[in-house]
Amino acid sequence: MTSIATEGTRTMAVNRAIIGTLAHARACAVATAAALLLCCPKALAQNRVPQDGEKLFQLYNSTATPRGFRRHLDRVFDKSPGRISWSTPAKAGARIPAKTGGTVRRLDGAAVVVSSGTLPRDLVVSVAVPTARLPAEETARSTKIAAAGLKSASDPVQFGPEGVSLSSGVTVVLPYNLMSVWTGGLDEKHLGIYAWNRATSNWDALKSTVDPMNRLVSATVSSFTLCEVLGAGRPSTSTVSGLITKALGGSLTRADKAAIIVPPGVLPVDLMVTLSTPTIRVVFEQSLRDRKLDAANLVAVSTAVVYGPESVPLASPVTVVLPYDPKSAQADGLHETDLQVYWWNRDKQVWQWLPSTVDLAAHTVSARTLHLSYHQVLGRRPKVSVPH
Repeated sequence: MTSIATEGTRTMAVNRAIIGTLAHARACAVATAAALLLCCPKALAQNRVPQDGEKLFQLYNSTATPRGFRRHLDRVFDKSPGRISWSTPAKAGARIPAKTGGTVRRLDGAAVVVSSGTLPRDLVVSVAVPTARLPAEETARSTKIAAAGLKSASDPVQFGPEGVSLSSGVTVVLPYNLMSVWTGGLDEKHLGIYAWNRATSNWDALKSTVDPMNRLVSATVSSFTLCEVLGAGRPSTSTVSGLITKALGGSLTRADKAAIIVPPGVLPVDLMVTLSTPTIRVVFEQSLRDRKLDAANLVAVSTAVVYGPESVPLASPVTVVLPYDPKSAQADGLHETDLQVYWWNRDKQVWQWLPSTVDLAAHTVSARTLHLSYHQVLGRRPKVSVPH
């Protein structure tokens, strides 16, 4: 009898454990299904997310929700009862009150800022990856970009809901891809947000502000629509080369006024000297150069020029001339007379200054250098005084 009772007790314990495991698994399944519903594009398109969001909030507070899943919700869910919102790498959304406005921000930094009184009513505002609805429209977008001489520096972002009348513009923020900027030969300072106008099947350029430190571009749009960061390539200047002899020296000038002047007896032998726009050979080195600029409070106001062949020993200095962009200098608060030529020391991984002369009429800066290598016109940002 004792053994029978013991066996019965064990069986009951096993059954209770199985029932508890099944209940836990069922709770996980319910929680997962609710999360998938929130991320479902159909639910977002039908404007059903506020109710689903409130259900998810209730699920978050439920004692039946597994602790591990609740930790996951901590990362993607704003748990304030008065604000139902969510954010994933592909999509973010929130119920924005018309009276107060608000912000929706995706995990990658894409965002929309809605001022108070802009919306006609409380709405679910979303920041999402566009769905492939019309292949012909995608083709048209790509074709228009190429026809305008532009290149993409970001993934497209769909702000919604479309078709809503706004009393004023909303601010959109898009992150851009630094690799796309480099490989596309784009000027980071002149990136801009373009809005796709479905009525005209064309891109509308928006007045944009670039934040290079955070790799973000912001602009104001008059309606929720698809936006993308685009940029034009730097003015193409072909590489020029020419034979300069050791005995006579010589000079070489490019169409954009970049030049080199070599006195007699400077070169070790007769050489084919080149002036070229640098290519992205080592992404790490380009990133390092940019970080060193920021650390030294320097800003580039010209396209870099590589004088070659690199690493050739020179008996005495040669004169290099680089063109600069006066608009870039003014935009960064620089005085043109303070611009200087710097060369990148690849061995020491630092920018080194060269005594320079500015030609305000020609918008060029010249300097004497002992190195055929990577040169650029830089300026030092003015210090901002902090009130005590």
